[in-house]
Amino acid sequence: MLLPSPPPSPPPSPPPSPPLPIIASPMPPFPPLEPSAFSPPPPGSDFPFCRCNRTMGITPFTLANTIRVSQGPRGTIYTFDVVSEAPIDPFNSCANSLLYKAEFASRAVCRRAVANTYINGDRRAPQFDRQFNVQKIVKIGMAPGPPGTVVGTIGFELDASGPCPTLEQMCDIAGGSCVYALFDYTKLCCPLGFNIRPV
Repeated sequence: MLLPSPPPSPPPSPPPSPPLPIIASPMPPFPPLEPSAFSPPPPGSDFPFCRCNRTMGITPFTLANTIRVSQGPRGTIYTFDVVSEAPIDPFNSCANSLLYKAEFASRAVCRRAVANTYINGDRRAPQFDRQFNVQKIVKIGMAPGPPGTVVGTIGFELDASGPCPTLEQMCDIAGGSCVYALFDYTKLCCPLGFNIRPV
């Protein structure tokens, strides 16, 4: 008795096709960064010589570049407008701060240069840090306002007979521009800035 022939074997499967090459499309160019509203201070030291956040614009305060000049009983008074600005990071703890003090980089020879300091026109005793050569205006106590508004003034009266009778001399560490730091009450926020020379 003849047995039936087995069915033919299926043809072999074709080899798999090679994978298609992955061609990365070029990334679109990043848009240019918007220019900062806060001008950078001149490069230099580690002023204000403490552990605090020195990022410009981290608090809602800056000083206007226009410096008013008047005559006081002992010398020239230089007055800075304190301007409220929108902080660069509204969720940072520094963004909701009050202004406690302003520090200005100075020189050792200018230790006795300041006859008086002023907060909103009220006369205060000068303070000078002899370790780091820093002029200070403390207990300012200003709160932020709408962005772009002047919330107060601070100033120095430089003794006409003293070692540094002009602001350019007192701030000589930056070639005549005043490098400053504005502290909040925690002293953990101290954004830097600088002012042009008064005209």
